[in-house]
Amino acid sequence: MKIKLAQAVALMVAVGFPKAGDWDLDKLQSRVKQVPQKVDRSTVPDEYLNLYDDIAKAGEDVTVESGEAAPAKKKKDRSDKGTSVPADPEKEPKAKSKTKNKVKAKKPSADKVVKAAKAVASSTKVERDAFGCAKGTISHKVNGVLSNDWQDESEIAKAAGVDLDQARGRLYYAAEKEIIEYRKRIEYRIKPAAPAKSKK
Repeated sequence: MKIKLAQAVALMVAVGFPKAGDWDLDKLQSRVKQVPQKVDRSTVPDEYLNLYDDIAKAGEDVTVESGEAAPAKKKKDRSDKGTSVPADPEKEPKAKSKTKNKVKAKKPSADKVVKAAKAVASSTKVERDAFGCAKGTISHKVNGVLSNDWQDESEIAKAAGVDLDQARGRLYYAAEKEIIEYRKRIEYRIKPAAPAKSKK
């Protein structure tokens, strides 16, 4: 399979090698042969998919014909603008940045997401209990069970209708914030002796 130099350079630039126009013919040819193995088909622009598929089918039987490449034409166009040859790499990244901007344009910006979240938060007022916990949360349920009397953590969990671990989490946090107080009861006694066995 024979590919024109301009097509080869354009393909390589499109798949992410902006300096492909500066490569010698041998390097360009070897890189073009490697494109199907190194570059995922989904990342290739639509206008180069047929060429990509042809290269994949041809395998090692790919030859780049020497001739005037597309970058030479671009150089002529740039000379009219008063820019030098090194402007070629600058133009290609601009094209890439346009593609990146298109991708970013599809996603909402972080500022918009934050503003939307604040708008939702301000529009829905959350009811809170005396301790500042939102109603319906585990903390709110545990707070509703607390009283001035001493209670065991398992009793609190059962009365609040939450798991023991969930109740412990809330109680630990409330104790750290000095919203509630707790006491540890450690008591000791002699282990009762086993009843004596009677001999018959």
